[in-house]
Amino acid sequence: MTAERFNTLDTLEQVKLAVRHDTLVGHRSQGPRSMHLYAVADFYVEVVFVTKRKSIVAVYASREVGILEPYLKQIDLSELFV
Repeated sequence: MTAERFNTLDTLEQVKLAVRHDTLVGHRSQGPRSMHLYAVADFYVEVVFVTKRKSIVAVYASREVGILEPYLKQIDLSELFV
């Protein structure tokens, strides 16, 4: 599966695929929205949802490392240097 192909799937299939891989990279909040970032194959998937309504408002995939930027402060790399 490529990021481009992933982006053509319907939202429910996208979420199922992202969660099934169970590699949560990070999560963050911005106002009423929460975002979860997953690693899937060779790309990342961000799921954006409204917390109170628990409704998904966006899902998209990218191979660009820029998608990681908002999550970098949460990623612990200390064990890589032991």
